[in-house]
Amino acid sequence: MVISINLAQWRQCLLLLCLSLFSLFSYAEADQEKSQQTPEVLFVGSGPLVPQSNQQSIPVNFINLDHVDVEILQVTEPGQLLNRHYLQDQLSSYDLDNIKHAYKSVFSDRYTLPPSEKDVQTSARLPIPHFLDAGWYIVVIKAPGTFYRVKAKHMLLTDVGIQARINTRQAVFSLARLSTGDALTQGVVEIYRDNALLDSQPVDLHGVARFDIRTQRKDIVIARMTSRNDSGVAKEEMAILPMREAPLDLSDSAVGGRKYQATEAYIYSNRDLVKPGEALPVNILLRDKDGRTLSQRPVSLSVVNPWNEEILKEQLQPQAEGYYFRQLETEANWKTGRYRIEVRLDPTAPDPISELSFQLEEFVPERMDLTFQNAAPFVFAGQTNKVELNGRYLFGSPAAGNKVKSAVTYAPVTHIPGKFEDYAVGVPFTLDSNYQELKEVALSEEGRLTVNLPTPDPEQIKSPVKTVANFSLLESGGAAVQRKLNYVTWKNQPVPGIKPEFVSVPYNTDALFKLALLSADGQSLTSGELEVTMDYDQGPYYWVYEEGIGWERKKQERWKRLSSQKIKVGQQPESLAFSTKWGDYLLTVTDVSTGVSSSYSFYAGWYQGNEQLKAKPDHLVIQTDKPAYVAGEQATVTVTAPLSGSLLVTLEADQLVWSESYPVQAGKIDVTVPVPASLARHDVFLTTTLIGIDGQTPKRYFGIKPLKLDRSNRKLNVALDLPDLIKPSETLSVPVTVDNIDARQGGDTWITLSMVDKGIINLSRFKPVNPHDYFFGQRRYSADVIDMYSRLYDQRPDPFAQSRFGSDANEDTDNKNDGLVESKSIILMTRPIKLVDGKAVVDMAIPDYNGEAQIVATVFNGSQVGQAVLDKPISAPVVAELSVPRFLVPGDQSSVTVDLHNVSGHTQTLAVAIAGSETLNFNQQPATELVLKDGEHWSQSYRFGVSDTTITDRASLTLSVNNQEISIERSWGIPVRPVMPWVTQSQSVLLDSKETYNVSEQLWSGLDVVRGSMGHAYFSRTPVLNTEEHARGLFRYPYGCAEQTTSKAWPFLLDEPELQRFKAQAHQTRHYSDDDGDDTPSTDKQLIEKAVLRLKTMQKNSGGFSLWDSSGRENPWLSGYVTDFLLAADKRFPGVVPASMLTKATNRLMAYVRNESLTSNLAYDMESAKVARAYAAYLMSKQGKLKWSDLDSMKLTTLPTQLSYLHMAASYANVGASDDAEDMLDDIRDYNRRHRYFGDYGSNLRDVAKSVTVLQEMAGDNSLKEMAQELQTKYLEQLIDLANTSWMSTQERAALVQASALTNAANRDQIFNLSFSGNPMSQTGMFSQPLASDMTIQNLDDKPVYVKVLAQGYQMLNRGIANEANRFNTLDAEQVERKLYTMKGEPLASNRVKVGDRVVVVLTVALNERVNDALLVDKIPAGFVLENPALNQGLPLERVLPAGIELKTADHQEYRNDRFVLSDEMRKGQQSRYGYILRAEVPGTFAVPPVFIESMYRPEKHLAYWQTPQTMTVEK
Repeated sequence: MVISINLAQWRQCLLLLCLSLFSLFSYAEADQEKSQQTPEVLFVGSGPLVPQSNQQSIPVNFINLDHVDVEILQVTEPGQLLNRHYLQDQLSSYDLDNIKHAYKSVFSDRYTLPPSEKDVQTSARLPIPHFLDAGWYIVVIKAPGTFYRVKAKHMLLTDVGIQARINTRQAVFSLARLSTGDALTQGVVEIYRDNALLDSQPVDLHGVARFDIRTQRKDIVIARMTSRNDSGVAKEEMAILPMREAPLDLSDSAVGGRKYQATEAYIYSNRDLVKPGEALPVNILLRDKDGRTLSQRPVSLSVVNPWNEEILKEQLQPQAEGYYFRQLETEANWKTGRYRIEVRLDPTAPDPISELSFQLEEFVPERMDLTFQNAAPFVFAGQTNKVELNGRYLFGSPAAGNKVKSAVTYAPVTHIPGKFEDYAVGVPFTLDSNYQELKEVALSEEGRLTVNLPTPDPEQIKSPVKTVANFSLLESGGAAVQRKLNYVTWKNQPVPGIKPEFVSVPYNTDALFKLALLSADGQSLTSGELEVTMDYDQGPYYWVYEEGIGWERKKQERWKRLSSQKIKVGQQPESLAFSTKWGDYLLTVTDVSTGVSSSYSFYAGWYQGNEQLKAKPDHLVIQTDKPAYVAGEQATVTVTAPLSGSLLVTLEADQLVWSESYPVQAGKIDVTVPVPASLARHDVFLTTTLIGIDGQTPKRYFGIKPLKLDRSNRKLNVALDLPDLIKPSETLSVPVTVDNIDARQGGDTWITLSMVDKGIINLSRFKPVNPHDYFFGQRRYSADVIDMYSRLYDQRPDPFAQSRFGSDANEDTDNKNDGLVESKSIILMTRPIKLVDGKAVVDMAIPDYNGEAQIVATVFNGSQVGQAVLDKPISAPVVAELSVPRFLVPGDQSSVTVDLHNVSGHTQTLAVAIAGSETLNFNQQPATELVLKDGEHWSQSYRFGVSDTTITDRASLTLSVNNQEISIERSWGIPVRPVMPWVTQSQSVLLDSKETYNVSEQLWSGLDVVRGSMGHAYFSRTPVLNTEEHARGLFRYPYGCAEQTTSKAWPFLLDEPELQRFKAQAHQTRHYSDDDGDDTPSTDKQLIEKAVLRLKTMQKNSGGFSLWDSSGRENPWLSGYVTDFLLAADKRFPGVVPASMLTKATNRLMAYVRNESLTSNLAYDMESAKVARAYAAYLMSKQGKLKWSDLDSMKLTTLPTQLSYLHMAASYANVGASDDAEDMLDDIRDYNRRHRYFGDYGSNLRDVAKSVTVLQEMAGDNSLKEMAQELQTKYLEQLIDLANTSWMSTQERAALVQASALTNAANRDQIFNLSFSGNPMSQTGMFSQPLASDMTIQNLDDKPVYVKVLAQGYQMLNRGIANEANRFNTLDAEQVERKLYTMKGEPLASNRVKVGDRVVVVLTVALNERVNDALLVDKIPAGFVLENPALNQGLPLERVLPAGIELKTADHQEYRNDRFVLSDEMRKGQQSRYGYILRAEVPGTFAVPPVFIESMYRPEKHLAYWQTPQTMTVEK
């Protein structure tokens, strides 16, 4: 492997090595401590601006010095110097020697410093000689007699200030005199690039020069002018502004918004939180920069997943008035996270013109809302934060009597939010406890509650503490609505603040800080005395070398004190600088009067580049006489000037529209600004720059304010005629009236109407964006404002140093998924409906839902838009709800809670009953009769058991509430999830003519049977290798990594009649689970499209594939497997695979073939690399991309598996080398797969099955046909026995599907006559029949028939057998342990918890064998829910873990309704810990499932370890 590294990198590496060795073998200095600190002199501030004046000087701090040597170097080539060494960069002696050509020495002297105290950093000013011309200089200082501690800084000496406004295609420069503030109306501005003049322009009468060019960061701007002194002598003046200077920080001004675009796309939907498998309506309005429709054109829509990968791309055609629509169907196996919908005009454009984000998560909509008021953002420690809570049911009733659980977590922080939050405060410390739980309290009858949130003890804290409070408002059934708030706490004492004036500190440079004393609330500065110390981390040991002994290690104090001093601070911060070498430093500042300290640690070392801090300008207040203007009007602008000087006022968009300058006095100034009649864009800003003198210091104030154009005539006013209360299960007709319609657009105005459950809206805090605000709202200020006014050296009045050698004297930012519990919700959105005379009636089919809906009406035509947003309750006269578990487990004791709210307006006598499906057994009859007053709420829980003898996939509960006036019947479907895995047990039988076979119950021995899913019997004239059986097995597999996604999709590429029944069921299943309103079941092509889209998210930039997502490790064999599928998919359905995706994949396989080292580095080991390269060669030779020489150069003389050997044999056949292929086929009998892992997800069964299909292809070569068919027959016979196993991976099943398809032709024309339990049936071709335990099968033909019986069910496991001794556990484990903890990190003392309690779960796994593809499934007890961090609820796991426990980050993990799932590599003997938080939600007693681990591609390797406790009980 050849490594290339340039000379500069070698030097950096050598420097790092030398410094490391120096630190390791440094001598102790404890015995050599000097009586005083090292003398030194330091610049204060980074400069470089020094205004020319009688007082021109540079501030320094010195310690233990009487004199300082000064040399001033005039820069003669500023372009070269400033692009190599800028303000924040170090300038060492070495650097100065290497840039001698760029400067000349113009002054040197030794200054006498003012008197100072020992070891105290003292301030002084170094006078700058007046004979120096304006220009750029380097000032070099050092202590006399020293030669290696040289300090050098930039200095711009000038009386001219330059301010630049840099836009994409224009640069504008304004000039002002620093000594007076006057605008300079004569002179020229020059732009230099690469030391050559690029362009020059004179300034106008307002001191402004314009350039219609695109500037670059390396450009240097020089302003030149000629002035005359009092004697009339001409004098050349200049100023320099490097374009690499950081722009002003305008974050405190209203300059935000979207960037300006000539074309805009408004994307909107009805929500931004979606469950996997739901559909999201995507609506798009395409408009120009001023909100008018464009000519009809297509747009490109893309969907980007959380890993920034494009998973869908298509063109949309326009519909009404620039409107586009796409129903985005998500998949149940899409990864959860944040997705983006992007719209482009040009599909190849790198950036979209607009985007819309949505969150994909599993969730249950909320049924209540919880709000709070009066929460303080800051509270003194020891006091409480008084918060007013208000809880209500979404349909309107208060949450009277509902319980609220509150908890807080504490975390020390180093800042207090507010004006001075950029100051670090406090010192690091650890709290005794990070978690505190408050007493559970009930809301009042009005749904209100006052909570006094705690703060830490002020005696315990040493820095501010951030508190996160979590409130859980519990429903009667246990489900929780969660809300959070944050506040900061600090003790009622001032605290020192440390503000670093750097982003990073290069070695051998000065670290500059501003120090202040902050008030106790952190919002102002106060006066006091501070003790300041700087310490260096010298390590706890040092090395000493002695003759005859050698190197010896000795102890020392880790932190060495470098300096200590006291300073006084007031209303302005004080600046201090500290020299550094290399290593870790600690600055500590202590308030002398209170002892309160703050510290700041930093590292001085080597950095690639050195970022410059942006400066915030002093703010200038601007007011306008109107909020918005019509183009052509005059705007009166009022500016409040804090001092006299020159005021520059500009009107800007992406270039300067108008500007004028005025001499002004302090106070309010009115300026008239014309708004051009042609202005029709929304990135227009007023800017003001005031230059004046404050005392003797030049000051620059800057103000900016958007100037908005009046577009009120472009706003459509929408009115919806809705009832105060909407009734469920009815069709609601919504009359809509729209006014202010432009007469020219009246016939083409459209409306879309959406209604969405506020229980979904509140989870994500979704707020619709108003289209009028979108099209006509403020855009981002596009210019960078650059100047040097903020780079003044500190002008504090320190004593001047005196020249000893006689220089100048100095003077003075409802869809359904059947796999989840059913939620009663509302998710509706209409397509556009055309208005007639400004009116329309929109019909909405309201589902069976009680709650509150967010109703959004969006209207548009060619030039106008509008929106109305309303919240309306939806409820029946009596709201009847069931709180049901999210899933059920056979054998559990669970509960369901009935909630009734009478909102009918009068008393109701009601008969209430609950009916459950037959697998649910209620402990008491869930029926009652009650009287409910108006406004009254009644709740009752009922316990029931879940049958463990009769198991179904889904159970149901039906609530009936009736009287003469009301008849309510509502049902909820609940998934049933046994704790053990789904397995298949098989038996093969040959039935002679007229022979009978009785299906025995023993077939299901050891299985829990699901009625209706007991398995199938398959029939054939040859030994059964049934295609349908294995396709069904693939489709049931629940996970979606790259291999599984590919394997599950293979059957849909096969056009086999034997697969038609399976496919029809699969398509119909997908159709029902999507429920997107389309009555057409999916097709093979659609399923392949979905698989390809998912695989695209797993493709890396290299073209290879990883197991879960593109951020994972590339797997060469997997890349070959996916590419194999993509090639087949592209052949079967041309165009279904994006061309770029396929090209990248095949190019990567070519790289595997030709680059052995690349593949070896990516693969599991060298043998695995061989397997992957052989597969790649096979695929690429099939595509005609290889020659014989390519195969010969691979040098694959030995291969570890028969399949890889056969891949190479087929490769030679594909390139025409049949003799080589024949020799290899002759030798293949000696090959068999060794029982080890080759990174190919393989097994002997998989290899034999895949070999059958490869040999089928080779049989097409006449010279190989006989040998290939002989081997194929042999392998098919082996497959019958190999496939007789209960455990199969997706790899094995996919290979068997393909292999079995080859055997189907022999049975296709066969007629089977059989009897099933006395019922005769005739069938042509292989077929299957559902099993029943008492079924009899009789062969009515004269020929024998092969029968393969597959019994299915959930594996039973005896808990009485020790985990280690159980024969089920074939995976060798040292430790598989689940431990439960409280939120305080203490072991859970009991298996009983209360509703709302949280439990921390820590899983510890240590295996005695390596599993590269481990899948850990930890099913949770049915009465609990997982707290999903992605929904931003609950409390951070890392803050509540037990002491000493650190969690491993898995390759992939998911939070599902019934299980925590992760995949990871588990190494032999290595202990791994994983964790999550559970919340108790449903009362009952629930089985604690075992921890299940399997090797995904060696499924015979698995374990299920039972844990204690065996059950968990949740109490109310």
